[in-house]
Amino acid sequence: MTKDYREVGKVAHFFLISGAAFRSFMLRFDPPKSIVYDDIEIAKEGDSETLQQVSQTLATVSSNDVFNYIVDQADRLGASDIHIENQRESIRIRMRVDGALHPVAELSRDRYRVIMATLASRANISTAATEPQSGHMQQEIYRDGAS
Repeated sequence: MTKDYREVGKVAHFFLISGAAFRSFMLRFDPPKSIVYDDIEIAKEGDSETLQQVSQTLATVSSNDVFNYIVDQADRLGASDIHIENQRESIRIRMRVDGALHPVAELSRDRYRVIMATLASRANISTAATEPQSGHMQQEIYRDGAS
């Protein structure tokens, strides 16, 4: 191949890179589709359209993005609590706003361990411990140019 290129006055260079470096390089030319997150609105009783829309959006993103989005939306809504509840078929996410728990999303059950691992990692606690633990986390939330 080098010979063919030299005959037409061109030079060929060959490089060996790792698979991870190749994927990183290719992201420059074919970046992943950015996901637009709509703000959560507390739905009226029986309104399942908002719940379904939020659930579908969260099912397609990484666990870090899910967690960041949930915390950001809890702050925006003025929620005092975030409940992540493991159920038989799904994970139910609810937020306490003005003293009442409101359903926000339902995710597939296989995401529970990933979300709990993200929570444990950020709170600096162990997922393998059998005794109760105390942890905390902090996240800067920027809105309208201020934190």
